[in-house]
Amino acid sequence: MSSPPSARTSARTSARTEAPARRPWAADEDLHIAPVAGVLGFGVVMTAVLMIAMLRGQVASFDVGLLGLGLIALGAVGYFWASFNAGMSLADTFGIGGGDYAPWGGVLVRVSAAALVLLLAASAWLGLRAALRRR
Repeated sequence: MSSPPSARTSARTSARTEAPARRPWAADEDLHIAPVAGVLGFGVVMTAVLMIAMLRGQVASFDVGLLGLGLIALGAVGYFWASFNAGMSLADTFGIGGGDYAPWGGVLVRVSAAALVLLLAASAWLGLRAALRRR
């Protein structure tokens, strides 16, 4: 049995006066792909520039190695910055922590830390070697 016409019209009218449907994500946050691609693409572009400069003989390979270690050391910072907004969007939407639970995040942090230690050790060695040559 169907409802009378007056009940159907009032249901349609009340549906129109309700608040508009919200986006599926609760915090109304977008993922903003362009800044993520820019930050993560920076390392790729800089690596290509360093390799081209080294192959042309404009930069010594040891210096390229040091700059490469610096780029690897900055990888964890770029990864954190690039994934922060997406993690916060997930956390606000689903009431979770929003942290990185993939095992590769930990690997990247460890590799970046090792690169930073190597960079500092190589820089100290270069400084010490230059100081000894001046004597």
